Amino acid sequence: MDPIARLSLRLARLFRHPPGRRKAIVMLVALVLALAIGLADRAFDLFPKTDHGHARLLRWH
Repeated sequence: MDPIARLSLRLARLFRHPPGRRKAIVMLVALVLALAIGLADRAFDLFPKTDHGHARLLRWH
């Protein structure tokens, strides 16, 4: 299953069975944090880019 279909199914489940207050707050905080990191990356070029997109942050050797 492709990621867009998986995401739309998960969102449909959330609308049918909304989470509790604590889980909803955690989800909103995670969403805001992800958006802030993405915007900061665009504004300040925090993560170096390579020919293949972003460089791997962790290298496992």
